Amino acid sequence: MEILDSPAEEWTAATRTGEASVATDGRVAVVVSLDGETVLAVMPHSRAVRTRPGQQGAPRGRGGAGRRHPTSMRELLELLRSHGFTIDRGTRHIRVSRGGETYTLPSTPSDHRSLLNCVKGLERTFGVALER
Repeated sequence: MEILDSPAEEWTAATRTGEASVATDGRVAVVVSLDGETVLAVMPHSRAVRTRPGQQGAPRGRGGAGRRHPTSMRELLELLRSHGFTIDRGTRHIRVSRGGETYTLPSTPSDHRSLLNCVKGLERTFGVALER
């Protein structure tokens, strides 16, 4: 492959299975195992640059790499435990308490905004910042 022989840019990126080498000519990028034996992926250059260490993609208005708040219920509950909250799981709701105050979370969120709404409700109720 011509891109691998004389790439315009090269870097090592983390993948699901470990690390790999990324080579690009500015249009197309090729992800190759570190031993150079296996081509793992071929993708547009714009997608590959997101894996470059030390650099983030363009800022987005809708989350992405710069997301400040938890993005899953599991992550939210771990964050609450680390802040000293007590968590009681029921069949339909999750009760969060600390210092005599309580807040009830749904165990099955209803829409894509419900997690962020829960985070904001917890922040208002307990006066704590729940950022990762």
